[in-house]
Amino acid sequence: MADIGSQFYFIIQTQAYSLIHLYLHLINYSNMKFNVLILMILLAIVLSSCGDEEPECIVPTSSFSMLIDGESISEGTAIGGVSNTTLGGFITRYVELYFTFNDGRTFTIGIQDLETDIAGVCIENRSYSFEGEAEDCIMVDMMASVCNESDIEYIDGQDARYTDFIQVGSVTVTSCNIEKSTISGSFSGTLDRNALGGIEVSGTFTDILVEE
Repeated sequence: MADIGSQFYFIIQTQAYSLIHLYLHLINYSNMKFNVLILMILLAIVLSSCGDEEPECIVPTSSFSMLIDGESISEGTAIGGVSNTTLGGFITRYVELYFTFNDGRTFTIGIQDLETDIAGVCIENRSYSFEGEAEDCIMVDMMASVCNESDIEYIDGQDARYTDFIQVGSVTVTSCNIEKSTISGSFSGTLDRNALGGIEVSGTFTDILVEE
């Protein structure tokens, strides 16, 4: 993924240089104060930059490495989304990471965090099991509960759908950058296709951009 911030500023600077060149040819000396103000604004754009010496401007490069049923995969695209909802009166944050491999297959990781008070798109750095452990669940009523948990869905080249339903596994969030809205972590477990047989999956994901 390219340095979006630097590309944006490069375009702005290029346009500003062109404007200054044109302005110096059209400058109206009868209104010098106005001319000086405009020139100062254009120069400020030119002198501003978002290079390697300013880390806060740089969008980290995302990556992933997965092992799916014995096959190693690390090429494709990845992006995340987040939603805040209320379940049974409890505020939950749900982060979903979408991976699309170069051959069109898709892999989706979902993570649900209860009552997180972390700013932005971030959730707690911890492990989220496929089936929420008792200590990670809150009873809504006698029949239902909401949990800190995760889910995974994989769709293969024949559009066969594998999920974590009634399987063992977890997703671990190792870091979440509030300022850059990126998340990193790992996962491992078993996915099943309609009780027809399971496949083992594992992997890591690094600096995946999560959009609100």
